[in-house]
Amino acid sequence: MMVNDKRGEFLVKMADGTKKIRFKSEYLCQAEKHLGGKSILYAMTNEEQLGFTTVRALLWAGLRGAGSKWTLEGVGKQMLMDELQNYMKILMEAFQAATGIGSDEDEDEDNETELDPTGIPGSAESA
Repeated sequence: MMVNDKRGEFLVKMADGTKKIRFKSEYLCQAEKHLGGKSILYAMTNEEQLGFTTVRALLWAGLRGAGSKWTLEGVGKQMLMDELQNYMKILMEAFQAATGIGSDEDEDEDNETELDPTGIPGSAESA
C-alpha cells in the first residue's frame, strides 16, 4: 500500500507495528554491500532471486530511506514470516516507484520496438 505517491513511500507490517519504507540510492548501495556485492537491480528484476537475506536487506534499505534507525539485524528480528509474500510485493512496488524499472510503461515501450529481421540494431527496413 502506497502512503505518499509523491515521495514513493509504502507501508509494511512489522512485529512492532506498521512502518514506512522508501528507497533511496544511498541505502540501496549499502544493502548491496550487506549482500556481498549482489546486485539489487538483478534481484528486483528476477523475483526468483529474492531470498530471505535479500528481502531483509531491502526492508532495511527502505526503512532507512524513510528515516528509521534500525539495524539490519533489528529488521530481521521484526520481520513477520507470514508477511514474506507481502514484503516481496511491496518491495517490488517501492523499487518500481523509486527507479521506474520494471514498470508497465517500460514493458509497453519494449513491446513497441520494431523487430529487425537482420538482427542488426538500427537497420530495420521500412515497409
